[in-house]
Amino acid sequence: MSAGITLMIVGMTVVFSFLVVQVLATMFMSAIVTRLLPEVEPEPASNHPTDDNNRIAVAIAAAFKIRNSGEC
Repeated sequence: MSAGITLMIVGMTVVFSFLVVQVLATMFMSAIVTRLLPEVEPEPASNHPTDDNNRIAVAIAAAFKIRNSGEC
């Protein structure tokens, strides 16, 4: 009975120690990565309309023409 309790305590101590080391290593690696690769600020979106709407309109017109021409 005593050996079982001792084994349980040793096992729990080993697992707890491993988890503490893992948390500390993760925190250390996170600090290193944050220092070496700082977070890049995203560029604000421009308010100028792009030609995406024109491209979409051309694509729709082409699809409509192909669909109605009987080629498909």
